[in-house]
Amino acid sequence: SLPISQHYASHSQATGGDQANAIYLELERMGFKAWYDNRASDLTKEGMLKGIEQAADFILFLSEGVLQRPYCQMEIRHALALKKPIVLLHESDARYGSFDFRAAHAEAPPDLQELLDNNESLPFRRRGYERDGMLRTVIERAGFKELFESSRSKSDAVLAKVPSAVSHFALDALFE
Repeated sequence: SLPISQHYASHSQATGGDQANAIYLELERMGFKAWYDNRASDLTKEGMLKGIEQAADFILFLSEGVLQRPYCQMEIRHALALKKPIVLLHESDARYGSFDFRAAHAEAPPDLQELLDNNESLPFRRRGYERDGMLRTVIERAGFKELFESSRSKSDAVLAKVPSAVSHFALDALFE
């Protein structure tokens, strides 16, 4: 059976809150459950730790200062102690304060430097087709490839029933 939450989303509220919210909403839209602090019913330290324990994986959104935040450090270390699959995403757009790996690594405690050294990070994407690829990779790295593909085949089956005139109209509207 699946954990209560498939994903736990950790972030620095000041520099990654909007992106973490977008990730949460997209995962929920795709049928995945995610623990996200701004939507959680129990925001205590114990609630956060329980959220990590009940999640299948741990998503960390890398943005400025995240590795110095005490609660983020606690969450990361708890996920590592539980050997949760770690999925890193980082801000890649300079307009939104792109994540500086070199500076973050230099300022991070040694165990969190190791986290950066041992895990590839995916760039956060805003454009629809890029975001879809980013989310698909997050889901696959979290170990939910089969679940994602089965839900996708159901949506493809629904799309197959859409009259071609409607689908062509929708496509034409996209490319106007």
